Amino acid sequence: MESQYGSKQRIEQPQAIVDESFDIIDKLVDLESVPELHRSIIQRAIHATGDTEYAYNLLFHPDAVEAGIQALRNGKSIVTDVNMVKAGISKGPIEKFGGRVVCKIADSSVIDESKRLCKTRASVAMQHSTNEMKEGIIVIGNAPTALFELIDLIKNGLVQPALVIGIPVGFVGAVESKSALREMQIPYITNTNRKGGSAVAVSIINAIIKLAKEYKVNK
Repeated sequence: MESQYGSKQRIEQPQAIVDESFDIIDKLVDLESVPELHRSIIQRAIHATGDTEYAYNLLFHPDAVEAGIQALRNGKSIVTDVNMVKAGISKGPIEKFGGRVVCKIADSSVIDESKRLCKTRASVAMQHSTNEMKEGIIVIGNAPTALFELIDLIKNGLVQPALVIGIPVGFVGAVESKSALREMQIPYITNTNRKGGSAVAVSIINAIIKLAKEYKVNK
């Protein structure tokens, strides 16, 4: 159904809205030279945020997308820094693959320990999620402290995730944590500035989930 709204027709069908949004994105940014697997992720990041800057500053480790696809297909878990990210992830396909989505930020043990140590709950939750991280995907969209903690866990040999989506938002630690992530020898997707957040983090992992359902990975 379409109804008159200003000088244009108001589009109300969900898929039509998505289709037109992607048409607009294609006109605003040139992604022709971008690798195919990266292109759909960038488009969805822009769609989720309304920010075309992600066309130019979203950075991919060469193995990032295929590593994420394989981890999902192998039934590995996804660990998130906050429940807002967890809530937005498409869980049906994950469960069909045999995995699950985990966020421990609200666990009582995490809350108690964060108070005792005067650390953020997001960073303590990373420490409490090492079992679920093994060969899994870590999605950090809010807390730079969670990304710093994850990097320490990796450096100390305590976890080896298949992919880290590290795109926390903020003025304190966000840029620095992303820079530290790019120095790690693990597959990652991140960006270069203070921008980030739950919406873009969710858009990236959901795009990879969609690829895991549809894309044939070369072996």
